[in-house]
Amino acid sequence: MFYQKMLNVLILDQSLGRSEIVVFCLIANHMDKDGQKSYPSTATLAFRLGVSRRMIQIAIANLKTRGYIDVLQRKRQVSIYSLGPKLRPLLQAEVVRSNETS
Repeated sequence: MFYQKMLNVLILDQSLGRSEIVVFCLIANHMDKDGQKSYPSTATLAFRLGVSRRMIQIAIANLKTRGYIDVLQRKRQVSIYSLGPKLRPLLQAEVVRSNETS
């Protein structure tokens, strides 16, 4: 349900193109069990989509600019992606909801 809500937010944003939505879905697919961090390399994302690393970098930059992801760039290591300010409230609401049902 949580991922469906995230996708709805992205799909309804008319400023995002298909490439940004697909790249976001792949990043989300690599999220840890808490939905907090993801760390696929741009090479992995490019390979899985069959596109250039540059296209992935552009899509990530657009997602970051629009507030859908945060990127922690590390020297000589893979970047870490997390939900940006536009999607973080959805995750927090999901955590509260799961705690109430437990």
